Amino acid sequence: MARSNTAFAHAPTFTEPADPSGANLPISAGRPKGSTSPIYSTKAGQNEAKTFALSILRSEDYRQSLLSRAKAGTLPANIEAMLWAYAYGRPTERVEVTHVSPASQMADMPVEELAKRAEVIAKVLKEVGDIEAADQALKMMHEADEKRIIDAVDAEIIARSEGTVQ
Repeated sequence: MARSNTAFAHAPTFTEPADPSGANLPISAGRPKGSTSPIYSTKAGQNEAKTFALSILRSEDYRQSLLSRAKAGTLPANIEAMLWAYAYGRPTERVEVTHVSPASQMADMPVEELAKRAEVIAKVLKEVGDIEAADQALKMMHEADEKRIIDAVDAEIIARSEGTVQ
C-alpha cells in the first residue's frame, strides 16, 4: 500500500515497506540537479538580493559599526584581510611545481639502493599475495646485485691495468 508524505504537497509517494537500500526512493526527490535557490531563480530575485545586500553595505550605520569594530580590534580576521585586499589588491600567489619522475631519480641511484628497494617491494608484494610480481622484483634485486659485483670486478681490473692497485 502506498502512502503519501503530507508534510509537503510536492513530495513524491513512497512504496511500503521501505527498502533500506534506498532502491524504492524516487529519483526526483529534492531540487533538480543544477537548479538554483528559489530567491535566485529569476533575474528579479537576483537583483532584489543584490539591492538588499548593497543597501546594508552602503548604510552609514553599518559603516560606522565596521569602523568601530576595526578600531576596537574585534573585526574578524577574514573581513580585515578582505578590506586590505580591496584597498591595496591581493598579493600574487606563486606556486612552484617541480616534478621529478621516479625513473630519473632511480637512474642516479646507486645499485645497492636499487637492490634494497627491490627487496622491500618484493616483500610487500608477497604480503598482498601478488607472487608473480614479487618474483619479478626479486629477479630485479638479484640482477642489481650481479651488476654491482660485475661493476666492482671491472673497476678492480681497470685499476690493476692502470697500475693503481697492487
